[in-house]
Amino acid sequence: MIKRSVVIQNRCYVSVLNNQLTIENRETGEMNSVPIEDVGYLEFESAQCTVTTAALSRLATGGAVVVVCNQRYAPEAITLPLEGNTLHAERIQMQIGATTPVKKRLWQQLVRCKIRNQAAVLKIMGLPYATVARCATMVYSADRTNREAVAAKAYWQQLLKLYGVTRDPDGLYPNNFLNYGYAVLRSSVARGLVRAGLHPALGIHHSNRSNAFALADDVMEPYRPFADLHILQFCATLVEPTELQPPHKKEILQLLVRDVQHSIGRRPLLNSVEVVCAQVAQTLGGSSTEPDLPILRA
Repeated sequence: MIKRSVVIQNRCYVSVLNNQLTIENRETGEMNSVPIEDVGYLEFESAQCTVTTAALSRLATGGAVVVVCNQRYAPEAITLPLEGNTLHAERIQMQIGATTPVKKRLWQQLVRCKIRNQAAVLKIMGLPYATVARCATMVYSADRTNREAVAAKAYWQQLLKLYGVTRDPDGLYPNNFLNYGYAVLRSSVARGLVRAGLHPALGIHHSNRSNAFALADDVMEPYRPFADLHILQFCATLVEPTELQPPHKKEILQLLVRDVQHSIGRRPLLNSVEVVCAQVAQTLGGSSTEPDLPILRA
């Protein structure tokens, strides 16, 4: 089943009744509801929303990720269920005990897939992609020669040259659109990891001690090019550079239901993330099976 993304933009009262998430617009009196089990991503944009603890509890039980935005409509906080898997404690111990060779091999696979998908983005956009594509063939265990950085430099030079900017989280448009897309993606991957019984803070490559989502940052790498393509194709329809507004966010959130290709078929991105996170758990546990990572077809 495809999970729904819900964005609450107005002054609302959010509660739960009969397994339904009920949303009362305090300005118009309008009432809306959605089955709790259908919600995969819930975002609060308005600082004037009120939500009951019962609603938050039921959302957590259903595996939904809840995001709270700041005054600039950028994600500020994420809530995730503490127990997303019946084998949670066992999976955490398994994750901690994963061997260095396993983690190095997994990072190699994630980086190689990311670079291949970046080359596909450039090809789809009609931009030179050979340099990036070559980097994918030179990714060794743990990416010890840092082909990820080399590919990223060539990738962003081509992809953002029409905008006259560089890739910078604090940079000018369309960096703000990309930042939001990555925040949505990061939240969704963190949700998938928790549902797989893994802890998002225990990364295989990202390891900053202040990063509570290190493993999410690792696993989301192959999905970043999907966000880049979705967002920049949308930006191409806009008349002029702009600040990120709720209508833009609504369009970017469609990324979560965009079909993603795998070796064994296609599935919506949010479902794809869940499957890959479960496979990452198996890999960290010593399974010889490699994750079936997403493929961006040019």
